[in-house]
Amino acid sequence: MKIFLCVALSCVLMYLVEAAIPTEMTVGVMEGAPLTTAAAQKTLIQTNAEKYMADLKKQLNTGEKYDIIVLPEYGLTGRNYDEKNAIEIDKDNSSSSPDLDYLNKLASPTMIVVANLLEKDDDDIYSTTVALDGSSKLLAKYRKININKTEDNLESADDVVSFVHPTLKNTIGLISGDDILYENPIRKLIENNATTIIYTSSMRSIAPFSVSLSLQAGFAKAEGVNLLVASLSDPKNGTSGSGIFTPCGAEASFINADGLSKALKAKISVTPKDCNAKTLRHGFRTTSLGTETPVQTLLTYDLNGFTTQIVNKSIQNQEVCDGSFCCKFSITAGTWIDSEHYRLAVGGDDQKICALMFCKDAADDIKNCGFIDSSAKATMTFDDISIGTTEDEDLFRPYILHSNLVPDGNIGKVTFSEISDAGTNFTATKVTDAIAVGIVSARSAANTLQILTTNVVILSVLLKYLL
Repeated sequence: MKIFLCVALSCVLMYLVEAAIPTEMTVGVMEGAPLTTAAAQKTLIQTNAEKYMADLKKQLNTGEKYDIIVLPEYGLTGRNYDEKNAIEIDKDNSSSSPDLDYLNKLASPTMIVVANLLEKDDDDIYSTTVALDGSSKLLAKYRKININKTEDNLESADDVVSFVHPTLKNTIGLISGDDILYENPIRKLIENNATTIIYTSSMRSIAPFSVSLSLQAGFAKAEGVNLLVASLSDPKNGTSGSGIFTPCGAEASFINADGLSKALKAKISVTPKDCNAKTLRHGFRTTSLGTETPVQTLLTYDLNGFTTQIVNKSIQNQEVCDGSFCCKFSITAGTWIDSEHYRLAVGGDDQKICALMFCKDAADDIKNCGFIDSSAKATMTFDDISIGTTEDEDLFRPYILHSNLVPDGNIGKVTFSEISDAGTNFTATKVTDAIAVGIVSARSAANTLQILTTNVVILSVLLKYLL
């Protein structure tokens, strides 16, 4: 009898504990344009943190509270890698920094705060993202793995970091900057069963295949995770685009041309919804990186070497190969508009791409494709687009880029599957304003040298227009 009562009591307690774990979470992310001057009696980090937290609190309704708050990469100091802006963190992840103590007081076990800081460790400087819960030690600390050429005075790290939220009990992974472009740390985080990825971003968008919101929406769809993105707002240097994404699409998103800060809030399921039927489509406005110069003018992919093929009518199972890498396309449209020009594009070395691209003219030059250009509009509606590859060693993601950043009100159905030994398949229906539609793999580079090489051309193009 006593044994029965104990067992029964245990069952009741287990039920009560499970019932107490929330099924939804309220999250806030910050697109941040940091102030450059500290307020009186505060450091620059404290000044910007106070500003962001005030903006985020304004989004709450009466009685609401955040479960997670995310501040952007370099959002507390700007892109200033001077070690005077860096903090030190003790080896046991406890704090000896007044700035870290200040941030920690903003957090609690029921409301974690995730912030990005420059961290000094001996003579090395890292881009470090910390998760804080108000306790004496950090909940988690992640040093960015994939640095780029503009960060060549920072050190890269090796450790993949995830943690369990104190009250939500979900596994959360941390990434920063260009990490979203690479298999490492993404593959390991998914293997570690992270269901929410927190992304502090300063990534520079590159048209047409790495534009922030399109990339983020495809990431959440492909990986089946919630993705919380807080980006630095630095549009003149190609950086903007924050949002709260689920596999079903964007619950909130923001991108701007004017270097503004914006607080975003959404309530989402703690366990990502299985939403294989549709995803929201995103893109940049023509003036997304300044009122005069569109993003594609500043930063564009080097598409030399891609295998391309003109498409001016419906096709079925058309195979296009770039060496041993092949993709199959089936594309139908009720009416083909003769004045609009499209190409199939297949290629990439470290990053593989299969795509349908809009081209601004009929010239046999892939450099004229993938642009958002006010002089050439993509107005044709594709009834069905199906793109697939048997390549099964890469992490592919669905990708749709429109000329307008606002999610399409008439959401087309999108399905995506990536199965070991079977390859990747992507389908979309009723797609209009298609600048680039396809599948894009994560980069496989495992060391900084490949990353730096990737960004040398990007930086030279950027400086051409900014100087």
